[in-house]
Amino acid sequence: DGVIPGPGLDGVFGTADDNGLWYSKTTPVTVGPLWAGDYQATEVTPPAGYLAPEDPKPQVSGDLAHGETHRFTFGNKLNITINTKATAQGGNIGDQIADVAVVNGLHDGEAATVGVTAYGPFDSVDKIVCTEDKKVFDQVFPIIGSGEHTSPKFTTTQAGIFTFVETVKAPDGRTATHKCGMTAETFRVVDVTTKTSSTLINAGDDLSDTAIVKGLADGEKATVTATLYGPFPLGTKTIGTFEEVRSGAASTPWKCDSTNVAGTVTFDVTGSGEHASPTVTVKAPGIYTWVESLAIPGGGTSTHTCGITAETTRVVDITTKASSTAIIEGGSVHDVGIVKGLADGEKATIEVAMYGPFGDAKSAVCTAERKVGSATYQIAGNGEFPSPNFTPAAPGIYTFVETLVVPEGRVAHKCGMDSETFTVAKRKVTGSGSSGSGSSGAGSSGSLASTGQNSILLVGAGVSLIVLGATLVRRRRSE
Repeated sequence: DGVIPGPGLDGVFGTADDNGLWYSKTTPVTVGPLWAGDYQATEVTPPAGYLAPEDPKPQVSGDLAHGETHRFTFGNKLNITINTKATAQGGNIGDQIADVAVVNGLHDGEAATVGVTAYGPFDSVDKIVCTEDKKVFDQVFPIIGSGEHTSPKFTTTQAGIFTFVETVKAPDGRTATHKCGMTAETFRVVDVTTKTSSTLINAGDDLSDTAIVKGLADGEKATVTATLYGPFPLGTKTIGTFEEVRSGAASTPWKCDSTNVAGTVTFDVTGSGEHASPTVTVKAPGIYTWVESLAIPGGGTSTHTCGITAETTRVVDITTKASSTAIIEGGSVHDVGIVKGLADGEKATIEVAMYGPFGDAKSAVCTAERKVGSATYQIAGNGEFPSPNFTPAAPGIYTFVETLVVPEGRVAHKCGMDSETFTVAKRKVTGSGSSGSGSSGAGSSGSLASTGQNSILLVGAGVSLIVLGATLVRRRRSE
């Protein structure tokens, strides 16, 4: 009873259409009201692999009595299949990775649900098991019809290997899933955090970055590319102070692309741990930030966003020049700090120190033992700022060093710079008497003092210096 032919076998009532509908030919109705034309399909069992009648009332022609035969329409129950692929094969902790399900077997407009589960972390692919204790993400999302359907995103919080498993379910009970640990569903998370070698440097200094890697096996090798971007300007109203930039309180025009690359270095790392990059010389003041990318063995890249605090460095430019290259013993000299890289009106402090005396410029060393004077003064913004005056106590070679102090730290220029180095000449000592009296004595200003040793000629009140060898100056004999 209830014999139903297959699609295409019903020549009287039609054949299977594009949606795979069955047309029954002789389906006896065994229960239901006895009124003609009012038979329900509540107890008609669908054939295997097919849906219940789309229309619960049989299609009839004429008056039918109890026990007579009539026709029902059944929908073809297609097999559901699901294939999936993770949106990334690798990433960094904090990245969001989704799964894409390719579902077949649903009719247009037919609703279903997909459950997506992530398992992990695992140390290696051969240790993957999809058990309850390894479940780290589990969500169900609705879909309509066949095709590609992207799952909600899984935010990674640990380093290691993970895998997705998806299961599709239709309201009529049809379901499909796939195996655990499929290659397309498996991805690796390597944690790369980084920190710049300094948050404050002087223009012309070298800067490096440190990659802090987690998730690589002992002895496993990988390649890291570190790119320095900048300079980003500082101090305009839209950008704010450096501290506001680093804290995220300022609107910062971070744009890490090929248009503002200040330097790129590539280096190999082995295993997890801290790995220092080669250096990049930073030439101009401003804000700079590093971005590091690690090529994950087996596929994928672990990287971080542009402009994170630990990767951001402020570069200022402090150069200086002494007010004179040479003075006479007992005279005064000051230094001039030339500052770039501060915000407009930003306050800072300059500490200036004088070192000496040295026999020559090459022997200058800026140590505490050779410091002979110091001063501190306040500045605001960029520009040239003269220091207080210094009066060296003895002849010789001297040099200045200036240190710029800002909230982020202290930065100074090198010791013994040519523009900072000056000479203090020994004051000439003259004898008594007048040069025209015939008595013994030194000549007028600009002559040599008779010392029998090296002598320094002072030309007028100027600062030109000529060092001569040992000599004697003949005294004029009176006639």
